[in-house]
Amino acid sequence: MQDRPPSSPYLSRQPPPVTGVGAAQAGQPLPTTLTFSMAAVLSLVFAGWAVTGRLGIFAAFAARRTVGVQAARSNDRIDTLLVAIAGVAVLIALAVWLVRWPSDQTIGRPIENLGLAITVIGVVVAVVGLYLTSRVVGEVDQVAAGQGGVTASLVMAMGFGLAALGLTLGLLASRR
Repeated sequence: MQDRPPSSPYLSRQPPPVTGVGAAQAGQPLPTTLTFSMAAVLSLVFAGWAVTGRLGIFAAFAARRTVGVQAARSNDRIDTLLVAIAGVAVLIALAVWLVRWPSDQTIGRPIENLGLAITVIGVVVAVVGLYLTSRVVGEVDQVAAGQGGVTASLVMAMGFGLAALGLTLGLLASRR
């Protein structure tokens, strides 16, 4: 007889470490779940704002309706705050994703890759929207500024919407 330990398929693989409450059930560390979830929700909040409040003020400009200076400044402040918060959240989530990506800690690698690609495309589209927004500021004609703002708002909403979709796919691919 040989002196060797009994062979079992259960001994060949160690369970993943638990890093937070419910993390073992989720299949990923709690900070990753929170980061992806918060970034996706904040992206959707901004996208919703961009197609409602932000789009509305630019549509008013394009229709030659009078918009008060205070209303326009308030709209600008809200937009700046929301885009900064959502943008930083998406960039942090993307950084977390890229750091953990090579370790292949997912159950759905093709879904994760699709989610990552959609998120990156969303970021690029949002950057294009930021560029379009910056061009609105220099516009002298109110109608042209309004039309440019409508386009920029729609592009920004699309970019953040894509980022939210990609982050959600990444979150779903990481779950067990």
